[in-house]
Amino acid sequence: MTETNPDNQFIKLGDEHRERGELDQAVAAYTKAIELNQERIKAHYRRGLVYYDLNGFPRAIEDFGVVLKDDPENKDALTYRGLSYAQLKNYQLALADFEKLLPMEPDVPELLFMVGYTIARFELDYYDAISYFDRAIQLDPDFAEPYRERAHLYYRLDNWKRALQDFEKYLSFPPETPKCHKKHADVYILPGRFSDAARAYENYLKLSKQKIKWHIYLKILWLRMRARLST
Repeated sequence: MTETNPDNQFIKLGDEHRERGELDQAVAAYTKAIELNQERIKAHYRRGLVYYDLNGFPRAIEDFGVVLKDDPENKDALTYRGLSYAQLKNYQLALADFEKLLPMEPDVPELLFMVGYTIARFELDYYDAISYFDRAIQLDPDFAEPYRERAHLYYRLDNWKRALQDFEKYLSFPPETPKCHKKHADVYILPGRFSDAARAYENYLKLSKQKIKWHIYLKILWLRMRARLST
């Protein structure tokens, strides 16, 4: 029989609850560990992870902040605090955490993606954001999300050709999403590719789990009519 170390018994209990998906019980165990000062920093970090899983982002930020006060270069805490800020749409503070990480992890595609993502939303510097998506794709050409976000930015910059290329690349990765097909259709309309737009809307309807959208059906009919008129 394995003896329980009294100095970390509640952390172990929290880990067991977390592995079983019993997140509220995990929080309670980690909280008890903090109260008893049992590996307090580790308990704050692991409780922060559970709060993140529970979408309790403000509480997660508090716990990761305790960890970072003790260890300002803790990569995991910086990552999850940045992600928590991003979930709350506090892109300025998210970007600050991600930029602290960059010198430590300059070649991690997911980090480069998050830097580009937050720059696009906080600073609205689309070209700078695109440069980070470019680097992420160079490091991992099979990383789907940078193609999607870069396509949105090219769309906003009126670069239809590049937007279409990136949307098509993104849609080549499983699983396809209804939202992306709809955006793809919107991009096709602008240069007058009405048949392609109609097909993209049809794919949107096939994948969408929502109720039938009659205005989309009408739009498909209109696009088909426009396609005939333009030939």
